[in-house]
Amino acid sequence: MKLKSDLSKVKVGDWVLTLQFGWAKVKEVNPNYDYPIFVGSETYTEDGELKGGDLFPTCFPVDQVPSQFLEIYGPPPIEVKDGEPCWVSDDNETWYPRVFREESEEGFVTYGGLGDFNIWKYCCKWKKVEE
Repeated sequence: MKLKSDLSKVKVGDWVLTLQFGWAKVKEVNPNYDYPIFVGSETYTEDGELKGGDLFPTCFPVDQVPSQFLEIYGPPPIEVKDGEPCWVSDDNETWYPRVFREESEEGFVTYGGLGDFNIWKYCCKWKKVEE
């Protein structure tokens, strides 16, 4: 199977999967360069090839990630906005419903049930739990 990637439509802030960094956000797009897509400390062509001579793409937009890489890296991060309901956890096993506030250097900040703030290691968008 030949790997393909088309980064021609990515914008700053879009999530991409790179084999170098895993999931990361596009930092800059500069069409004046041969490698116009900046992710982490690396640059890529619009075909997803890493500067320095990749033989195949190593950077993919969310909708073009090959399934074998999703099995390794998991799904793309889901961003939660201030005031949205979310699930949080410190051990990635036991999850609690909360209201998202912000992401900080310490973790994910949420509003607690009594209006207090808590910091969590993991956070994901709210999903209704099937009983």
